[in-house]
Amino acid sequence: MKKHLVLAMLGGLLAAASAAQAQDVKVGLVAPLSGPAAAYGKDVQSGASLAVEEINAAGGIGGRKLVLVDGDDQGSPKDAANVAQSFVSDPDVVALVGGATSTATFGSAPVAQRGKLPFLITLATHPDLTKEGDYIFRNSTTQEAEGPALGRLVSTCLGAKSVAIVHLNNDWALAMTSQFKKALASNGVAVTAEESYDSGSIDFTAVLAKAKSSNPDAIWFGSQYDDLALVLKQAQRSGFGKIPLIGSSGAHSTGLIDVAGLAANGLYLHTLFFPSSADPKVTSFMEKFRQKFNQDPNLFSVQAYDGMHILAEAIKAGDFKRDGIRQALLDMKPYQGIGGAISFDPKTREALGKVFTPLVVKDQKFSVWEECRAKLSN
Repeated sequence: MKKHLVLAMLGGLLAAASAAQAQDVKVGLVAPLSGPAAAYGKDVQSGASLAVEEINAAGGIGGRKLVLVDGDDQGSPKDAANVAQSFVSDPDVVALVGGATSTATFGSAPVAQRGKLPFLITLATHPDLTKEGDYIFRNSTTQEAEGPALGRLVSTCLGAKSVAIVHLNNDWALAMTSQFKKALASNGVAVTAEESYDSGSIDFTAVLAKAKSSNPDAIWFGSQYDDLALVLKQAQRSGFGKIPLIGSSGAHSTGLIDVAGLAANGLYLHTLFFPSSADPKVTSFMEKFRQKFNQDPNLFSVQAYDGMHILAEAIKAGDFKRDGIRQALLDMKPYQGIGGAISFDPKTREALGKVFTPLVVKDQKFSVWEECRAKLSN
């Protein structure tokens, strides 16, 4: 009798262990899947979902299926906070990925921190985001790094001695503008005018006219892709001629070309990823992405793709526990991703070793700005 009881108990334990082993592991996606920044969110979603497919095709994480749960923050800090809270409250969600706009991510990051839910930000670049706490990581970069890179693009590649600035009034743009102005000053480049506009603006005639009338060598736009697309179309109609127009990495979006069309031609910018590598890992990723989504991936897709693979490694190493995943991210050796080798500074939890590639839009396509890249490498 005792033998049968022991066997029954053992069978029950094995069944329970098997059920636990088979239980899905969830990662929450926090991104603007609707609203004005939806192109960012869709790119993030595309990259993350492709990574999840690959991870599951290879057996999942420790035999458990990885599930990506979509959360639409609509680009709003209030909605982002609500989305993050829903994930914090779900014990099956072990981590968050995404964070496309800085403004919205200032809503989700504190909630994730309070809930001790690891959050890997793949796009939002405001330098204060990871300061929310020790559960907030980022595999993108910050304005503190992008500002100097843009300064070199202006002074070294364009040889500009003066720049007019037009920027959006939000958390990301204000921080980006501040860092860019510091870089200009250190490179001896004067600011001839600084004009701003509010979110939701559709008429940029006045700010463009003031920027142009200051007679700058170039004009830089601290704009997200949706605003910049309209700005470029209005600049084309206003006859800006040969004045070089410059954007930031946030302009490297499929949405910019879709809306701006021919007006985007000649725009200078830079990015942390561009599909020009002959690395077999990169070319294989490019083929898979094109086959699935019928378009080239951009920076945002790549960041999310790498971010999901990084989280998968951390989830396994952290034994599917939130605190264990956080420690695994801190301890992680450089992950060889599509966007390069990625590891995290143990103090700041920021990605190490990010390098910008200069781009120019030609024939309504993003292309490597080879002349600039050559100058920067000297």
